[in-house]
Amino acid sequence: MPAPAVAALPPGRRYLAVPIVMSGQVVAVLYADEGSGNSEPSRGWPSRVEILARFAARCLEAITAFNAARMLQERPAPGGSAAGAADDHGDVGDPSDADAAARRYARLLVSEIKLYHEPDVIAGRRQRDLAIRLSAEIARARLLYQQRVPPHVGERTDYFRAELVRTLAGGDASLLEVRTEN
Repeated sequence: MPAPAVAALPPGRRYLAVPIVMSGQVVAVLYADEGSGNSEPSRGWPSRVEILARFAARCLEAITAFNAARMLQERPAPGGSAAGAADDHGDVGDPSDADAAARRYARLLVSEIKLYHEPDVIAGRRQRDLAIRLSAEIARARLLYQQRVPPHVGERTDYFRAELVRTLAGGDASLLEVRTEN
């Protein structure tokens, strides 16, 4: 396959390549230049390109999260539930296995929130508004958790809430309380 032709920029014209980063890894590069036209480029175009790259990264993160959620919803759990299927008599497998599976799934969901929304987590801790700032992400993750974890496990222990406190709030449950201003 022949190499693509590359047009050189006229002298004095600038270019910019900005990485699009997801989860700490570069997944694409956004390239822009001042072009070869005779018109003078606007002064703030490099900062606009950087903003566009950040916006593209957020969009890709959202699409990835929605696709992962869709795949989890579409994939049937073995035996009808994710953590220990009940037999014909309603008996459930080893409770410790079901609890361990629920704990791991809660850790996965909450870790994903922290990974993809780390600046919001940091700001939410600082401003003490994690529950409001990350409400959509938390609600989506809780829905996935409730769909996958059998109800009898959730009735014993709310592993999802415990993981929110441990991972997102750094152990401070008050960061997840919704406060109303009077």
